[in-house]
Amino acid sequence: MNTMTGAGYKRRITRQKTAATLGRGKPRPCSGRYVYEDMEEVHLIRTSFSLSDAEYPTFTKEGGVLTVRFEDWQESAIEIYFGEVIAFKWQECEQYLENEKDDCCYQILNSSWLKQHWEQGIIVDSESYKHYRFNFNCNGQLEVISNGFQTKT
Repeated sequence: MNTMTGAGYKRRITRQKTAATLGRGKPRPCSGRYVYEDMEEVHLIRTSFSLSDAEYPTFTKEGGVLTVRFEDWQESAIEIYFGEVIAFKWQECEQYLENEKDDCCYQILNSSWLKQHWEQGIIVDSESYKHYRFNFNCNGQLEVISNGFQTKT
């Protein structure tokens, strides 16, 4: 079984009871086993722009580069370039992890989405790719797996 290792990965050990039956439905005594679960966490990214009250963004993908354009709360044009994009998604439904705000940029540590791409061989070096989440208030959330991003303001 492949396991992802690296900085930022935490494991939570949970005790799981299982019951099996033998023969005529007589229960076998429960035996405990440890299950390791990766816990996704957010790491705040300090940026030169603000997503607070930003306009609805537009997206363009050419080759491996995703370009995101929007106007911030001061009506300044912002462009973000994600390089070597493996995957991206936009959703208007909001889902947040613990300590995540609706108007900030984050790196998702212990990302199950990133791990899924690594386990399927889409990413061979998981350390060079990161899972980013940009929260555009009530407009939605942009998630990207990429090797980094640059901004133009």
